Amino acid sequence: MNKISDTTLMKVKSVLFLFLLIASLFLQAQDTMRKLSISQLYNEINASTDWAYRLTNAVISPAEEDSVFLGTMKYTVNNAHGTYTNYTIARLKDKKLIFKDCRFIFPTNSIFTFMYCTFNMLAFENCDFQTDFRIWRCKIERDKGGNSAFFSLDSCVFNGSFVFDPEEFSGHDALSNLNINNCVFNRYVSIRDGVLNLNIENSDFSVEKVPDEYKGNALNQLNISGHDYENIRISYCKFSSNGFENTNSITLAKTSVERLMLSDNLIGSIGFSGATVSKSFYAKSVEIGGDIGVEGFDFPLNNSNVPWHYISGEKLCLMLSYSTDSPYKANTEDNLNKENKYNDLIAAYKKFHNMYLTRGDMVSANACYIEMKNIETRRNKYLNKVNPNLENYLNYNLNVFLRYFSAYGTSPVRSLIVSFYVVLIFAFFYFFFYSEWDKIDRRYLMQKHRILVEYLKSDQSLEDFYTQEYKEDFQSFKDFKEHIENSKRSIPFFVDALGRPLYRLSKFKHSIMSWIYRRSEILHGRWIDLSSGKKWIVGTTLFAGITFYLTYILFLRVLNSVVLSLNTFSTLGFGDIPVKGISRYLAIVEGFIGWFLLTLFSVSLISQILQS
Repeated sequence: MNKISDTTLMKVKSVLFLFLLIASLFLQAQDTMRKLSISQLYNEINASTDWAYRLTNAVISPAEEDSVFLGTMKYTVNNAHGTYTNYTIARLKDKKLIFKDCRFIFPTNSIFTFMYCTFNMLAFENCDFQTDFRIWRCKIERDKGGNSAFFSLDSCVFNGSFVFDPEEFSGHDALSNLNINNCVFNRYVSIRDGVLNLNIENSDFSVEKVPDEYKGNALNQLNISGHDYENIRISYCKFSSNGFENTNSITLAKTSVERLMLSDNLIGSIGFSGATVSKSFYAKSVEIGGDIGVEGFDFPLNNSNVPWHYISGEKLCLMLSYSTDSPYKANTEDNLNKENKYNDLIAAYKKFHNMYLTRGDMVSANACYIEMKNIETRRNKYLNKVNPNLENYLNYNLNVFLRYFSAYGTSPVRSLIVSFYVVLIFAFFYFFFYSEWDKIDRRYLMQKHRILVEYLKSDQSLEDFYTQEYKEDFQSFKDFKEHIENSKRSIPFFVDALGRPLYRLSKFKHSIMSWIYRRSEILHGRWIDLSSGKKWIVGTTLFAGITFYLTYILFLRVLNSVVLSLNTFSTLGFGDIPVKGISRYLAIVEGFIGWFLLTLFSVSLISQILQS
C-alpha cells in the first residue's frame, strides 16, 4: 500500500511541477511583452516615419493620462443598459498600421475606438481583443501614390464585439477589400458601410454572452445590412448561438450586393429581408439549421445556384432582423389568418421556384413546389375550419388527394404507382365474382369434381373422358370431312384443296390432346380394383395433378381479374361488361376513377415535360 501511495504522490508532484513551469513561462512571456497606454500608442503612431507603423508582441491597456491626452479621449456613456467607458484614438491622418501578436486588455464595459481617422492600411494579425472594438467614422482610402486601401483581420480573437462603421463613401474612394480570416468572434460583428469586397473565411462566430444593449432585441452575429457591395463571400465559417434565443447568424437586410457567395458554412438562421443580389447568388455545401428571412428578397433568376435541399424544411419565413417576434411561417392559426403575410410568403416560394425552373433544376423546383403546396393545403384546412362550405371543403380535400396521388402533379411515376394499386384493389374484388371470360365458379368446380369421381369408379380412360367432352367437335369434324368427300365432284379442285387442310388443322389439336391423355393414363381400370401399393402411387400422382390443375385455374382467375380491372380502369372498352351483380357496378365505378386518375397523370406528365 505504501509503495502504491508513493507512486501516486510522485505523479501528482510531476503534474504540479509541469503546471508551475507552464505558468511561469506564460508569466515570463507576459512580462516580455511591451505595455502601452492609449496615449503612448497614439504618440508612437504619429512619430513613426516608416512606410507603416508596426507593433508586435505588445499589450495595449488604458492608463490615467489617456483621459486628457491630445488625440485620445475617454468618455462615459450612460443609458438604460448600463455605463460604458469609451477609449478613443482620434484624427490620425494617412496612416498604415500593422498590429501583430498584440493584446488589447481593457476594463469591463469598455470600448476601444478609432474615430475620425484616415488610414491607407489597417491590419491585425494574431491579436486578442478583450474589449469591444470600433472603427467609427474613419476613412480607409488609397494612399497618395494611388495604391488600394487595405483592411484585414487574420487569426484574431474578439471576446467583445467588433463594429466597422466608417464614413459613408463609395466607388473609387471606397475600401476595396475587407478580409477576415481564421478569426473567433464571441459576441457579434457589424459591418455597416464603405467596403466594395467583403471576404470572410475560416472563422467561428459564437455567443458567449448577450450584450445588455441587445436584451429585448434579436442579436445578429454577423450584421452586413443596409449598404452596397460588389462582392460578399462567406466561406468555411461556423455560427453557434450556444443556446441563446433570438440570435441570427447572418443578416443582410436591405443590403445591395452584386455577387453573393456562401460556401461550406454551418449557419443557424440567416436574414435576407429587403436584400438585393443583382448579378449572381451562389451557395455550396451550406447547412442552415434555423430560419431564413426572405421578405422582399430579390435575386437573379438566371444566375443563381442554391440547391433546395440547403433551405428545405419550411425554413423560409418573414422576419425582421432586430425583432424578437416569432418569424411568420404560416404554421399556426394566428399566422394563417394573416392574408397579406401569407401571400408574401407564397410569393417568396414562387420566386425560388421560378429560379429553379429557369436553371432547369427540376429536382429542386419540384421539392420547392411541394413545400409551397403543403403550406397552401394547411391554409385551405384553416379556411375550411373557420368558414365551412362546399368550396373550401373540396379545395382542401383535393389538395390532400393530389399530395398523395402525384405530389401535387410533380411526380407522374408516383401517380402510375398509385393507379396500379387501384387496379390491384379492384382486381381483388373481381376475383371473387363470376366472369364470362373464364367461367370459373362453384358449378364449374363441381362439374370437374363429378368427372374425377366417375373416372375413378369406371373403367373408362382419360382419353375416353376427353373424347366424350368434345364429342360435338369430333362429330362436326367428321361431318365436314364427309361433306367435302360428297361434294368434290361438283366443286372446283382448288375449293376442295382448301377444305382438306382446314379439316386436318381442326383435328390436329384434338389429336395432340388425345395423345397426351393416352400417355398420361395412370389408372388402367377402377380405383377399387387396385392393390395397396398401386393405390399409393396413383393417389400421389392424382394429388400432384389436382394441385397443378388448381394452381393453373387460380393463376387463370388472377390473370383474368387483373386484366379485367386494367381494361376497366383504362376505359379501353370491351363491349358488354363480362361480370354480373355487384361487380358490374364496381366496374362502372372503376371506369370513372380510372378516367379521373389517368387525366391527372396526363396533366402531371405533360407539365413535367413542358417544364423540362
